[in-house]
This record gives sequence, structure tokens and C-alpha cells, in this order.
Amino acid sequence: MKKKVNLGVKQSSSDMVAESRPSKEPYYPSFYIENKELSLTSKDVSKTFKALVTVKLKSRNERVNDKDKSKKVDYSFDVHDITFDIPDDHASASPMLDRKSKY
Repeated sequence: MKKKVNLGVKQSSSDMVAESRPSKEPYYPSFYIENKELSLTSKDVSKTFKALVTVKLKSRNERVNDKDKSKKVDYSFDVHDITFDIPDDHASASPMLDRKSKY
């Protein structure tokens, strides 16, 4: 079964640090890749790419708010690998990119 989940979260003023202001843009969780050549350049910063990610579920934490009895669930994953779906026009600009390569 495939299920696409939008991970964007709109931040309220109660979620923000005192010095920052609420953003109209949603917050997205992120991860960091170290010491791997992905053949992406500084020109690719802020671009969006589709990717297939293999993850291992490390933990699942369920909480219930005592006041309103709402349930929240958090998940923690290990990212094992990622396959980028890079547009053809980008691949021609960067010969090292192998379309749909597994990193």
C-alpha cells in the first residue's frame, strides 16, 4: 500500500521561540547527509526533488492531551537510502547525475 503524507506543519505563535515570528510557510522535518556525493550543486539549493526513501522505524510515541483528550503520535526513523527522481533537463546540466540513482 502506498500512502503519501504531507509533513508540512503550520507553526503557531505558541510554537515559536520568543525572538522569531510565525511564518506563513509550513515547517518541514529535515535530515542531514554527510560525506556522500549527490552531484547536486549550490544552484540546486531551494529546489524540490522527488525521492524514494528507505527508512527503518526506530520508535513510535503516542501522547494524549489531558485537557482535550486529543491524541498525538510521533515517529523516529533511520534513513537507510534515498533514490532521487531528477528531471531530465537537470541531468543534462550535471553529467554526474544518474537519474533515479540510489545513494
